[in-house]
Amino acid sequence: MEPGLKSIIVAVAPDTDIYASGDLIGEKLTISNPLGGSGGKGRLLSIVLADRAKNSAAIDLILFDANPSATTFTDNGPLTIVDADLSRICGVIPIVANDYAEFVDNTVFCLYNINLGIALRGSTKDLYACLVSRGTPTFAATTDLQLILTLTQN
Repeated sequence: MEPGLKSIIVAVAPDTDIYASGDLIGEKLTISNPLGGSGGKGRLLSIVLADRAKNSAAIDLILFDANPSATTFTDNGPLTIVDADLSRICGVIPIVANDYAEFVDNTVFCLYNINLGIALRGSTKDLYACLVSRGTPTFAATTDLQLILTLTQN
């Protein structure tokens, strides 16, 4: 890997019941210290979403540059972001159902050249994220999803 690049694997723990469009998949995700500490800056270069259940579901990845602490994140429930947390969103990345590479038992979505600038707020050292269903996937196990982020620090 090139100097300055960081690849982070994020475990997502989905419910095994069917999701509706607009439901949160898993919990709020905390990506610890991805940009070198408080107020870190960098760029999200790529994402990979591995789906062991072969749902190939349309999903939105929502990124926050500070903890969206006013919002309640409930797995398999509709996500309602509180107005006070909207300004903490630093990116929304659509994962398109038709763009998965399909294999016999699973699928993987890859998106490169994102180049999303991220500046963590104040004393914030963590990046926060969540996955929102835009379809009706059903996962076979709580280990069916894995998100991989590749970032570079400024």
